Amino acid sequence: MQLKQIPRDALLKPLQAVSGIVERRQTLPILANVLLEQKDGRLFVTATDLEMQITAYGEFAGKQDQSITVAARKLQD
Repeated sequence: MQLKQIPRDALLKPLQAVSGIVERRQTLPILANVLLEQKDGRLFVTATDLEMQITAYGEFAGKQDQSITVAARKLQD
């Protein structure tokens, strides 16, 4: 997935919606990440703390379905 091609607004709003449950200090480092999924013309952003999962989306006209995890704090900063 080429993050540089995602419009800022398509990423920022869903990221802010899910980032509340992402903690910096985790015993499982993957829980500090968010899952970015591009499918069906939308960008889905998912985060979990193993008790709760939140998914938000923004409109994004991508060419193919793909997914990646990225550190949530790096995307926000």
